[in-house]
Amino acid sequence: MKIVKLNCTSCGAPISIPENIDTLFCSSCGSKLAVDRGEGYVTLQLVEKLTQAVQESGEKAHSAIKENTYVTKTELKRVQISQSINTEEMKLNTLRQEMRSLTRKPQLLPVELQQLNSLWLDECNILLKIRKYNLDSAKLEEGWEESMDVFQADLVALNEIIQTLQPNANYVLINQRMQELLQERARCERHLEELETELLSRQLKWLSYKPLAELTLEEVEKLRGDVQVDMKLLTGNPQSVVKTRLLTELNTVIARINAIYPRMKVESVTGPLKSLDLQPPYPEIPWELIPLIELADGDLVKVNQSPENPCKALIKQQIERISQELKTRQAMDLPGQRVLAEKRRKKRQKVTWIVILSVVGAIIFFIFVAALVNHSTKHDSPVSETRNNNPNPTSTSKTVSQYQKLDIKLLEIVAQKTYLRAEASPTSQESTQLVYGDLVYNLGQAGSAQDWYNVITTKDAYSGYLYQEWVSPIYGTTIKASPFPQPGHLLFSEDFSNNNKGWYEDTFSAESENYTLQVRNGHYQIDTSATTPYFVNSYIPMDELPSSYIVSATTENLSSDGLSSAGLIFNYIDQDNFDYFLLTSDGEVLIGMRRNGLTVPIYDSSESKGNQIPSIVGNGANELSLLVEVDEQEGSSSLTFGLNGFEIYNLVLEKAKTYTSNLGVMVYTLDHRCSAAYSFDNFKVYEN
Repeated sequence: MKIVKLNCTSCGAPISIPENIDTLFCSSCGSKLAVDRGEGYVTLQLVEKLTQAVQESGEKAHSAIKENTYVTKTELKRVQISQSINTEEMKLNTLRQEMRSLTRKPQLLPVELQQLNSLWLDECNILLKIRKYNLDSAKLEEGWEESMDVFQADLVALNEIIQTLQPNANYVLINQRMQELLQERARCERHLEELETELLSRQLKWLSYKPLAELTLEEVEKLRGDVQVDMKLLTGNPQSVVKTRLLTELNTVIARINAIYPRMKVESVTGPLKSLDLQPPYPEIPWELIPLIELADGDLVKVNQSPENPCKALIKQQIERISQELKTRQAMDLPGQRVLAEKRRKKRQKVTWIVILSVVGAIIFFIFVAALVNHSTKHDSPVSETRNNNPNPTSTSKTVSQYQKLDIKLLEIVAQKTYLRAEASPTSQESTQLVYGDLVYNLGQAGSAQDWYNVITTKDAYSGYLYQEWVSPIYGTTIKASPFPQPGHLLFSEDFSNNNKGWYEDTFSAESENYTLQVRNGHYQIDTSATTPYFVNSYIPMDELPSSYIVSATTENLSSDGLSSAGLIFNYIDQDNFDYFLLTSDGEVLIGMRRNGLTVPIYDSSESKGNQIPSIVGNGANELSLLVEVDEQEGSSSLTFGLNGFEIYNLVLEKAKTYTSNLGVMVYTLDHRCSAAYSFDNFKVYEN
């Protein structure tokens, strides 16, 4: 008799199986086993326990129905599912026992290997059924669709199935099944992420707000508190991919809140701070940067005047940074990259005749410098120390085209900082430093380099070259005594009947100078005396002035024991920066600019050919008038000076200039040891 030795599929004990027996019992565990014979193989199948389990499950179901008449359909379904799971687990146990038996063999026959592959696939199918039953059981609970636990448990079960197949993925059929399960896992993971996103979105408060740009300050402040609650929710355990993604979005929102809240907080007190909206690239041309700088500086004043709060320092720092960037940009004295590239393309060729002309020009230059220096010593005073001979031709027209035909006498620096160049080239050696507002004498354009000027400084008579973008030419001409324009709407009037408008009143006495400023007898009177030439001025801040306006006042010489003068000051910034229009005690006109502590006369009627001023000056009070016209479209500024209702002089600044709204009066003694007293009246400002 042929005997086959196998192991019990229940407990693993060795069993000898005669060839004529189909069923037997294990002597170790008592399990009933069925002998399955095929072509070339013999296996044992567990019979009794499976039958018993199925029977017991059926009995439990029958008992539940019989003994508990109140059991619902859902509960019955749950019992049925439990029965199905038990059945599949019994099958799985038997299957795995058979698989263990085959895997214990040192070498499998092809038919055995095929059988083992089939068993692995059967194991996968049983596990999938158990997974499905567990999911069906979970679906019996109310609200299962939004239960993270349900779908997480389902995903865990699926991963376990994949892990059981992983060691045998080199077999074709198993690999195919693996690919199907991996696709199923990806679908489950997407669903789980979508569900988690949906559930978290309902809890996150910041998602319910309108866009930040549409929120009020109060809403932003409430949002700041809510995002902190949301942050705790997203940073709490357990962590997930969804939480990480939402946390990234929340950090972006917090960053945007931190960016806009300080500004909103400060602007709720100061009003709009438009300089915070300025962004690069900024203009290259220096004078185009001036209104931007003024905007930033104006906003900075508003912030400094606002109440203290934690946001104030941050906003102040931002505006200061913008202002500094603009000023640094303005201070760059090299032309833009486009201009530089163009200049690099130019081929400069020097020939002999240029050298000869340069020598001749140098001789003429030194003669001119000597004349200027000699002339500047005529008056040792803040106003007259740099007076120059300015014989301008007479003209009855004020058109810009006619002024352009005249020789340019002065250039005003419009860059924040620049330097004289030894040659008309941006790469040339730098020499004297010049700053915004400085005035230089112009000797003309630099030969073939038409966009460069040859200049002499007004202070030390240093010579060099300046690029055209960093200066503003000043054209000037005398005018035949034509009628001064009629004023328009009256903006401001002062008759000095009292001092309600707050004109400066003071008395000062020292060894070298004395002065008194006071409103009395319906006039504003300035008395001064000094051992050296000396000026006293007084101004009053005006409201914002229009782009075109007229200012006028009458002045009368009460006493003067030497050469003195009195008149209007305008564009007043401080004692070192203002413009003036004066009438001297001997009936002449002085017009000039004071920049950075240095005064440069523009016009002295006593040195002009065809001087008509004495015939216009009257006895007693004389009226001085000034018309300011700023044409932003044309990019120029015009100043027309009038005396007793007649035009006498005109200045045109090629580049439009923003004038301050500080206007006032001035008395200036031109001689040493001179005393003077002047009165002022009918100070008025009109819209042109």
